Amino acid sequence: MTEDFLHFVWKYRNFESQDLISIDGMPVKIIKPGEHNTHAGPDFLNAQVIIGDTHWAGNVEIHLKTSDWTAHKHSRDPAYENIILHAVYEHDTETAIPENRPLIALKDYISQHTLHNYDILKQQHQLIPCESLIDNVDEIVKTSWLERMLAERLEAKAAQVKRMLDLNKNDWAETAYQLTGRNFGFKVNAEPFEKLTRAIPHKLIARHKNNLLQIESMLFGQAGFLQDIYKEDYPAQLRKEYRFLAGKYNLTPGRKSEWKFLRLRPGNFPTVRISQFSALLFKSEHLFSKILEVTDIKKAISFFQVSASDYWKAHYTFENESASKSSGAVGRESIYNLVINTVAPLLFSYGHIKNEPKYKETAINLLENCPKELNAITKSSAALGFINDHANHSQALIHLRNEYCNKQQCLSCGIGAAILKKT
Repeated sequence: MTEDFLHFVWKYRNFESQDLISIDGMPVKIIKPGEHNTHAGPDFLNAQVIIGDTHWAGNVEIHLKTSDWTAHKHSRDPAYENIILHAVYEHDTETAIPENRPLIALKDYISQHTLHNYDILKQQHQLIPCESLIDNVDEIVKTSWLERMLAERLEAKAAQVKRMLDLNKNDWAETAYQLTGRNFGFKVNAEPFEKLTRAIPHKLIARHKNNLLQIESMLFGQAGFLQDIYKEDYPAQLRKEYRFLAGKYNLTPGRKSEWKFLRLRPGNFPTVRISQFSALLFKSEHLFSKILEVTDIKKAISFFQVSASDYWKAHYTFENESASKSSGAVGRESIYNLVINTVAPLLFSYGHIKNEPKYKETAINLLENCPKELNAITKSSAALGFINDHANHSQALIHLRNEYCNKQQCLSCGIGAAILKKT
């Protein structure tokens, strides 16, 4: 038993009977449970209850035991002077009843069915807490909650964009450049890629917007890949250009050791991705403006249809020719990943900050037209009966699992609430 569970019961009035009786025998009727307060102070604010014939308005404090009032030192705290009702699970002592404050024990009003389901949700051995109960939840409940999860997912990503925007002094172009770079690293090399974009600002790249070799040389050089002496023409040219530009702009190269190659498919090697990212910057002179022009999935796909330099069709690392050949192009699956994690969050965030709903709508439509993501979370969720038809669904499922299921936030989850409220 936890106070969080009692908060849930009180908030939704999830009692076996609404004929509540206070400890001193007075009938209690909840008009408004109040606003759940997750900060310091009473648990529910601005509640309204009728106790006997008196209509009370004020705050409600909830504890596991009556004695917690004294243990938590509420009698000395002015914040608790406006308590109209002290609700506890179990009444364990007469001496701790706050003076002139009605007391109600909730133990006899919570059904065994609700307690049983709560115990199941708190178990640790299931894939998700409600695994054995999810079949009893109406489909409309799951669907509506996934819509909420998508909104939360986009809001969380928009918050990430806002943090980057603040660091960049409200420069959208720089922010879009950094976020795009980070996502070209995908999950494994996201951090070194973002670090790279901070080491080579977008404004510096823009000065060489018409010279792909110079863009590549700055990115490869700052990534730490041009410290060796190469015999082949392409890496030798890159090194020569970087040495010139490093002297001109006082650049200090990063460490090649930060980049990860292990267990990656060769097409995902950071060397190939840096060249592809360079090609995108060369193709899209004004990166953020081009992203704002994306109105549908076809334009989004076209935006990311770039290829690494010809050298990378036969190489995956410098001066190590590969037996297998590659087109060097950004693959369709990677493009969808970039749309989901770069374009949609940028558009949603821009629409939110600028109060331009059309950009938020475009972000949601883009996700709806991206195919479903297939990973451990979405596959196991589908096995439990969750719908996963497109990226809107998979993004919602990822958020649900990471922010609710894994953290056992069942009492804050619409699905968990439905299970506990179901009789």
